[in-house]
Amino acid sequence: MTIPKPTDRDFAALLAPLLDHPVQRVDIAEHQERLYSNTWILRAHTQKTAVDVVAKQWSDAGAFKRQIKALEFARDAYAGRPDVCIPYLGVSEPHQLLLMQRVPDPNIERLCILPFPRLADRGNALRWKASLEQACIRVGQWLREWHTTTADVGPVKPALESYLERRPEFVALLGKDDQRRLWTLVESLQPEATCVVHGDFAPINILWSPSRLTVVDFGIAECERTTPWWDYVSMEIGLSSALRFSMRSPGMWFPSIARMACSAFSQGYGTGTGSSRTRLACLAVRYLTLYGSDIRNGRRYRKRAAWHRLQLEKVMAAV
Repeated sequence: MTIPKPTDRDFAALLAPLLDHPVQRVDIAEHQERLYSNTWILRAHTQKTAVDVVAKQWSDAGAFKRQIKALEFARDAYAGRPDVCIPYLGVSEPHQLLLMQRVPDPNIERLCILPFPRLADRGNALRWKASLEQACIRVGQWLREWHTTTADVGPVKPALESYLERRPEFVALLGKDDQRRLWTLVESLQPEATCVVHGDFAPINILWSPSRLTVVDFGIAECERTTPWWDYVSMEIGLSSALRFSMRSPGMWFPSIARMACSAFSQGYGTGTGSSRTRLACLAVRYLTLYGSDIRNGRRYRKRAAWHRLQLEKVMAAV
């Protein structure tokens, strides 16, 4: 990245006005450097307390500005709502840096894990299942509320076309006939209901406790407004994948638990997201990019890659 990385002193100066207290020091607990972004996990020490903060730096100025727009809108929309948390503190324009409060609640992906030693305890298993079901209903309710709040009508295909155009190496994983079918499917989509999408509405980015739902990591670096199906199928796929590859329990549990979780999410969201053809297009594009990402990540993800490829083939057979 060509944008300067902030030091601990920079973070202290940036956080002081946002926390309303002088920051005595900042400890950097973790730093992750990726292709298009940097992420820091920080602990800011003030005279009164210590505050855990996530700082994310974007290399793409357009993506950075879209993130600010979405986060400020979401923060204002849910101001005064203790049941919903958008942990946005502020920005540093020169560093293209977003600053967010770190929330300690577990994410939905972690909630999908049933510890194997507890499986023999039917009471614990039933409580875990009830907790997962309640969380999935709540997640669906929030997503519907977000989509309704930002609803409009507009073109759907430009966002999906652009998404595929940025990933030619993934499209190349398909045979020629499937490539042609996929592009034909996307190009045939008509204007319909649209909304501001979260973009990466997956179990890892939704934190939950019985009293609060926290939404993090809006993924609108990819697209800002498109069909609500994009977020909907992302969550469905994410739930199924998390349960299949994270559950610490016998495989016989997976189908019924996955159906329960997806059904609870659907119950919370309700109906009326748009045409079934648009849903099919979102499923195909999402499975393709997940499959491509798994292939790129190597042998560690080979089982998950094979599963995503199988689901992709099922979708393409229905096109």
